[in-house]
Amino acid sequence: MSNAFESKDVELMLRALDRACAQFRASGRMDGDAESVVRSVLAKAVVDAAQQGERDEEKLSALALANYGRAKAEFEAREQAGQSPQEKP
Repeated sequence: MSNAFESKDVELMLRALDRACAQFRASGRMDGDAESVVRSVLAKAVVDAAQQGERDEEKLSALALANYGRAKAEFEAREQAGQSPQEKP
């Protein structure tokens, strides 16, 4: 399976990410996390959902928010291991 996305899919994922970030900020869940970390974590969750075939902007955003805790734990584990947060373990 190819990990490449078509440009229309990338645009969709960016809109979903922007939506998820805005909803996250509005929810008051920042808990001292830097906005750049939140955006990176949500971006990873959007990409993961898109790799599973999801192409609905609202669903991508909702899935990213719902999976934030898991995605953040993976992000932090990769950072501690010295890997890029986007690398697979």
